[in-house]
Amino acid sequence: MRSRANSLRTLFVVFLATSYIFVSMRVYIRWRVVKSFGADDCFLLAALVSFTIYTAAGMFSIQNGIGTSHIESTSPILSIGLRFWLVAEIHYIMTCTLLRLAAIIQLRKLAKYPKQRRVIAGLAAATIIYNTGFFLLLLFQVAPVQYFWKGWLEREIGSNIDPELMAEVSYGFAGVGTGTDWLLVVVSPWFFWEQKELKLSRNAKIGLRLILLVGIG
Repeated sequence: MRSRANSLRTLFVVFLATSYIFVSMRVYIRWRVVKSFGADDCFLLAALVSFTIYTAAGMFSIQNGIGTSHIESTSPILSIGLRFWLVAEIHYIMTCTLLRLAAIIQLRKLAKYPKQRRVIAGLAAATIIYNTGFFLLLLFQVAPVQYFWKGWLEREIGSNIDPELMAEVSYGFAGVGTGTDWLLVVVSPWFFWEQKELKLSRNAKIGLRLILLVGIG
């Protein structure tokens, strides 16, 4: 089995660098050009901080054996790697949650009608409830928590949730996240369509909808 450490390390660096570039561009435009820095921007910056911690924890986990096939399962180094990997997983969930909330808050600014606000409230509630539940399940999938990185290395006494159940919940988390992203993209053109103050022609609105729907792909 080939080591995936180098591939993982490269992915971490590329995604973090790309994130900083795009977030920096947005912050500059919002702060210096538009001069309107809102709650959605704060959530975006919080997501960037969380993603930075996720990346750092992931890099430390790789440094301590995660993704490297030649590390023995009884090595104490791997225990350190698993500890950092748990931190990375937790901050991955936090990053996804903060990003979606930032998008929802941004879309909330366009909601002018009660039905639109209800859609936004539903998306926000679904995001918070499910992500919080998955966060707690991930954190307490073993008891005590340190059993995650010590249990099978040092023969500590503890218990863990069925791995198959965790895998199913993880797929569910990915599915709900994908569904939320799709809904955000689908309702965005609807919100723009009903913005009378934009004074766009019908053809311009149709073009704007098509551009936004590209995000589904």
